[in-house]
Amino acid sequence: MFEPPNYVLDLAARHSLYVLYSFALDWWHLGGPEQPSIRDAVLARVEASRSKPALLGWVLGNEVPSSALDTRGDAPIIDGLADLYRAVKQRDPLHPITHSNWPITKELRLDFLDITSFNVYPLWPPEVVAKGFGTYLVDVLEPLAGEKPLLITEFGANTLEAGSDGQSRLLEDAWRGLRRAHTIGGIVFEFADEWWKNYDNPKRAGDWWDRTPASDDESRHDEDPEEYYGLMTAERQPRAAFRSVQAMFAADLQPTSRTIPGIIAMALVASAAGTWTWAAWRRRHGSDRPGRQR
Repeated sequence: MFEPPNYVLDLAARHSLYVLYSFALDWWHLGGPEQPSIRDAVLARVEASRSKPALLGWVLGNEVPSSALDTRGDAPIIDGLADLYRAVKQRDPLHPITHSNWPITKELRLDFLDITSFNVYPLWPPEVVAKGFGTYLVDVLEPLAGEKPLLITEFGANTLEAGSDGQSRLLEDAWRGLRRAHTIGGIVFEFADEWWKNYDNPKRAGDWWDRTPASDDESRHDEDPEEYYGLMTAERQPRAAFRSVQAMFAADLQPTSRTIPGIIAMALVASAAGTWTWAAWRRRHGSDRPGRQR
């Protein structure tokens, strides 16, 4: 969840939920002269939240835009993230630290992180569609992760493109792919439809991704595909995928010999649901560095 206030973490704990705390980073200034102030702001939140029982780990930003890399290059982004990693780890050595990468910037060298994380969707980008979701994880992301745990921090399908039954089928197929790729878990995007993107309806009916920018889009629920990824509708009515995800996560909650010491059910409180198959605080149980489960 992006920079939740502590009362959200307290609510999560009351409902036996765990939260990946994600920082919203300024990619245009990270690693530049503003780095000390960025670091100070991150450490202030770490200090305020590190003792919360619901805290599962830290996520240093989400999806570096390719435009930032094109303009600034890789070095300041990597250096800025490495600096934040060292600072957070020194302040809080007990919680794992990651960054939510995506296929567009998969070549970024971020092997200093505790966990390799990616947002990957069955229907985008074309390189994932061409290979197939599960094959992409095995052929592309597993080698990038190496000996680090691999976590899929977002996966999902919108019902405008896939329909309700199609969304359910795609999520089930994606979960099977996650298991074949020996990931430590995945987070479904998202729990419920939201009115949150600054785009209007498609310019032509059915051409969902050819949209018009609209600064007031949050005031209405229109036919923007990014507003239709929910397992539930905006009115909190469950779709077919809700039951599918409920069933596949429930099956993974049964202890097996593959879990250390067991699978932890997790939901990002406001926007997603998932399971986490690596013990969240393995460091507390004698391991210096998290390892891949086979």
